[in-house]
Amino acid sequence: MNPKRILPLLALLAAGAAFAFNGQTTADHKELTGDPWYSRRVEKVGEYFTFYFFNPDGDGIYRFGKLGKVLTERFHWKVSAGRLTLAFRNTGEKVTTAFRVTDADGGQRRLTLEKDPREKGKPFHYVRKRTGEVVKGAGWTTILD
Repeated sequence: MNPKRILPLLALLAAGAAFAFNGQTTADHKELTGDPWYSRRVEKVGEYFTFYFFNPDGDGIYRFGKLGKVLTERFHWKVSAGRLTLAFRNTGEKVTTAFRVTDADGGQRRLTLEKDPREKGKPFHYVRKRTGEVVKGAGWTTILD
């Protein structure tokens, strides 16, 4: 087969696969999207932290490292039947886990991943910062409304 015909076909197939994975528009997204979900509060350069950020379009990032120097992994995500699937772009790893979003102390929200792929498959909690709190980390400072 002619290579000039194969490449456009492969590009179309790849685009279709990405759309099918990202094509979720369920109400479950609203609990996950918005502000980042932090593993812990960090205030000093050099403190270790992680966070997940879920874009409504099905893309997301996982950042980890020390405040002032972080690494980023990108992933596609979707929610189906109350389960969260993360497909990491760089490694090709795909993980599906149960999750829940609940109220936490101090007006925060807590995201629990029953099998966090970045915490050796163990349950792990992340919190979303309170409204109006200044969040520092991952290369930016932002004020949440």
